Amino acid sequence: MCGFVGLIRPHISSIDAEFPQDLLKMVKGAGIKLKPRGPDQSGLWSDASCALVHHRLHVIGSSDEGRQPIRDSTDRYVMVYNGAVYNFRNLGRGLDLDSLSDTSCDTNTVLEGFVKHQKDWFRQLNGMFAIAIWDQQEQELWLARDRFGQKPLYYGQGHSGFIFGSELKALLPLMEGRPQANYKAIHHYLSFGYIPTPFTGFTGLSKLEAGHFLRIKLGTNNQVKQHIQKYFQNTSKSKKQSTFQDLRAELFSRLERATERCMVSSQPLGSFLSGGVDSSAVTAMIQRKSSQSVKTFSVGFEAHGFDERLYAKNVANYLETDHHEIVFEDKNIIQYLEKLSSIYDEPFGDSSALPMMLLSQTTRQHVTVAMSGDGADELFMGYPRHLEMARQQKLTNLPKSVYKLSKIMGSITRNKRFQNLAVKGNVISKELYLSMIFQFEDKEKRTNYTKMMAELNLIPSHDLLDENFTGDLDFVEEALLVDQNYYLPDDILTKSDRAAMAMSLEVRTPFLDNDLIDFSQSLPWSLKCYDGRLKALLKDSVASMLPLETLNRPKQGFSVPLKKWLNGPLKDYVRDILLSDKAFILTLLSRSYIEQLLNSTSQQNGQYYNKVWSILILELWAKKWLAP
Repeated sequence: MCGFVGLIRPHISSIDAEFPQDLLKMVKGAGIKLKPRGPDQSGLWSDASCALVHHRLHVIGSSDEGRQPIRDSTDRYVMVYNGAVYNFRNLGRGLDLDSLSDTSCDTNTVLEGFVKHQKDWFRQLNGMFAIAIWDQQEQELWLARDRFGQKPLYYGQGHSGFIFGSELKALLPLMEGRPQANYKAIHHYLSFGYIPTPFTGFTGLSKLEAGHFLRIKLGTNNQVKQHIQKYFQNTSKSKKQSTFQDLRAELFSRLERATERCMVSSQPLGSFLSGGVDSSAVTAMIQRKSSQSVKTFSVGFEAHGFDERLYAKNVANYLETDHHEIVFEDKNIIQYLEKLSSIYDEPFGDSSALPMMLLSQTTRQHVTVAMSGDGADELFMGYPRHLEMARQQKLTNLPKSVYKLSKIMGSITRNKRFQNLAVKGNVISKELYLSMIFQFEDKEKRTNYTKMMAELNLIPSHDLLDENFTGDLDFVEEALLVDQNYYLPDDILTKSDRAAMAMSLEVRTPFLDNDLIDFSQSLPWSLKCYDGRLKALLKDSVASMLPLETLNRPKQGFSVPLKKWLNGPLKDYVRDILLSDKAFILTLLSRSYIEQLLNSTSQQNGQYYNKVWSILILELWAKKWLAP
């Protein structure tokens, strides 16, 4: 796993020209900020128009293989690359690369395949990646990101040229002046709890969307031509007609092969283990393929009801793994909280980022690569909201006369069941879904925005999702696509990548193997949620490997004791920060509204905790990156 940063500047006519030394020094200095992503090796390459810096975490191949930046056999192309391509040996054989062996690195294959296939190459790569390739002959830059955005890639216009890299912190020194807040992105952050792609928290910088590539062509007179194209269409495919039993066996086989592909590593490998079905299934698959006990890792809390260590330990004992656990202690919360902005670089409101940091730190003390169950919930219907959407879908299929009768009976008898059925029958799927995923509704934001924010004429955040709610698919399929296209890359995968790479730990996700993604897209949702059971197909496919209590336990998720924290160790801390006269949040939301939220954290409704947490993270980010 690696990190890279680069800069390209307008075409230089003199063939002997070199990249300016002062600018090269700046790019190299920016690259140092990525050293945690790649502490083992570093490399620098430049010509008259392009400078590339790469920092490598050695995972596949010998220490001499995979050095970057790397040039192709014709010396025309130069590449920096972050990620792991699991099918590189098969792809290499198709390219007739004599240099490949059982210990080879994937880097050479990725570059030589691009030389031969160009834009058609990216969709053949099975793995996680962010790629930058400089074409010296055409003075053209190619950027590409994997199907679901497991690896980050940012870009924008710097003060001396077009800049790109693995993290925002490496690009900010190459921008003109101090970082400026992107209020449009912050507006969406308040709703989602994360900044959706292609936005970032800073003006002038963007995220490359998952499953896309970007071509940058340099011309004369400082002209830069950009072309973005989608190479992977994440959408529902024609559905399989197989029986539930046949599909259960097929899913087991595909997951087994996907896990085996992810296990290619020259360094020690372990697995995150929460005790839930997803991480337990991945761990069980690894244990089946390993000659010794797999190292497993879990994190717990002091608060009752949030600690999953017992469940993880039960699975570890069942599978006979070498298990390690760590407790997130309340006394350390402020210490970890103030590290978040330095790791994530932009507002990131998922509170489980804190224990993820500690889990990654502990795991890295034992292994270099950790396997994760991320992606299973989004692909195979694992969230309670998916079950609600399935119920809603069934309601919409009822005759209209049922809703009319329910409305009449509800008004006569005042029976809640009749009233709820009448209401749900008229709820549009998009609105119902948004009510389950948004933290701040658009109406709530508009009502409480300051004059400055109100005058920006920001579009409603729900408009970002319109392309997913077209009516071409049923409610459930559309909701799943939103989770896969937004929540998965911008929250779940962002959380694990930044936290793990800050500790020089590589995280791999077998459920996002291309083969499993294609399989999931071919399944009707009714089989994923068969007989009203979340992840029914997945659970039944791995049932023979796991304890019965693991399969039957309700989903808990990676949740944290926010209520306890906000009413305990963080109470005065949060109030002092958010109500300070210099607080950034007071330029966005009214003071009276902030006070109202703070006074509501003692209530049982969890939405208040999440809202306060989100604006706290936003304030700490502004304090870190925007303060003069």
